[in-house]
Amino acid sequence: MISERTKRALAELKIRGVVLGTPENLTPEAIAKGREARRQNARQDENNIRAAALANSIRISGQTWAAIAIALNSYGFLTRRGKQFQAVQVQRVAELFAYVIDYHSPNY
Repeated sequence: MISERTKRALAELKIRGVVLGTPENLTPEAIAKGREARRQNARQDENNIRAAALANSIRISGQTWAAIAIALNSYGFLTRRGKQFQAVQVQRVAELFAYVIDYHSPNY
């Protein structure tokens, strides 16, 4: 673990505006790798799997993403970071699990 003294020193540098880390390490490949790791973590999260399934079943009835977020929150669902769902998060989770249905499509 980082000692308290090191944490204070890093915090002080940050306050002074010193850029910590090496931005050159953030190559497009590294950014893509990080993005894929986040997606994989999201796909494996039990809360996301259950929330996406429920969101899909509610969306079939024509509810908006905002209404679905309210429903998920009222049922006690939390995001993978322990927060309440917002409409855009519900939409992203549904898309992640390919539960999105285009209700405006003539094929629906």
